[in-house]
Amino acid sequence: MMIQGKSYSHRYNPIIDKKTWDICQSVRTGRSRTNAPRQTKKTFIFKGLIKCATTGRIVTCDIKKGKFIYLITRNPKDPNKKVFVPEKTVLEEIRKVFKSIKIDDDILEVITEHLKESHESEKVYQNNAIKELQNESSRIQVKLDRLLDLLLDKSITTDEYDRKCHQLKTRQYQISDRIKNHQKADETFKITVNTVFSIASMAYELFESSKIEQKRKLINYVFSNLELEGATLRYSLKKPFDLMVDCNTYSEWLGREDSNLHNWRQRPGSYH
Repeated sequence: MMIQGKSYSHRYNPIIDKKTWDICQSVRTGRSRTNAPRQTKKTFIFKGLIKCATTGRIVTCDIKKGKFIYLITRNPKDPNKKVFVPEKTVLEEIRKVFKSIKIDDDILEVITEHLKESHESEKVYQNNAIKELQNESSRIQVKLDRLLDLLLDKSITTDEYDRKCHQLKTRQYQISDRIKNHQKADETFKITVNTVFSIASMAYELFESSKIEQKRKLINYVFSNLELEGATLRYSLKKPFDLMVDCNTYSEWLGREDSNLHNWRQRPGSYH
């Protein structure tokens, strides 16, 4: 701002973080609305969770005679024709998967410890990364202070100051976001490990005893790429649940870890 003919740098914290800003911009420009489910008063278990394999759009839900719920998708052979799939049919397929996810208690304890130990090296990396980012942010702040001195000494123009200041502050905000992500990573890992194995140890029982909203969260937590191709449900399981289906020995887990579990361990946040 200009005060009595002198330019002073703003040093206020941003009102919102960069991630929130990007999300708002996406909503504002309509990029997130293409496949938005139609709004209804009733909460359906699969509302907004399943795509039509034929059209790529979100499958809608409808209720007939006040009690029969259907998922409405398109015929793969004729996309102009609708296919009405009973919700109970899809729900039974989901139940089968939850029933197949199981880890014995003794194996559960051993695997949990194994994951925690393997995470120690990642913690060291995170701490080193935070230090490097903090040092870079400090160096940028020194540059900003020098830049302001140059402006006050009239060694550079206001336009030059604004351009360079904007570049430096943008980088500083990016660094701040990355530091926050590193700081959250360890806690995220611990929460994820506990949540994942709590679900795994009693997945089917949890699903059966849950209300609709909790069922939706469990489905979203375990499944990915849910699609209906006509009346056929297609899906994949998020890591590490794909390793837990009919896999009940510690040696099986370790034997398959390199190809699957490693990816999950490095990106625990993806399961939220």
